Amino acid sequence: MQSTMLVHLDKWMMDETQYDFTPKGALKLHTIKQVCLGIKKSWSRVREDIIVKSFKKCGVSNALDGSEDNLIYEEGTMMTKRKESSDDNF
Repeated sequence: MQSTMLVHLDKWMMDETQYDFTPKGALKLHTIKQVCLGIKKSWSRVREDIIVKSFKKCGVSNALDGSEDNLIYEEGTMMTKRKESSDDNF
């Protein structure tokens, strides 16, 4: 999501119609509306299954009866898989 936000920021910075300058020529900060729209666009690009898996992995939305506690300690995350595959290349 962070990279998506940076893409939106870059587009915003390149489009001179999207921002204003102060009387001294400094760039004005984003408006709350621009920030919220950027966050909304970034979140809309994240797949729902990734969001659910992330919440389960950190224990935010796991079942209260403890039946999903194993998800916190489960191996096989994308980072682990990437590292393992890059290690195989050496």
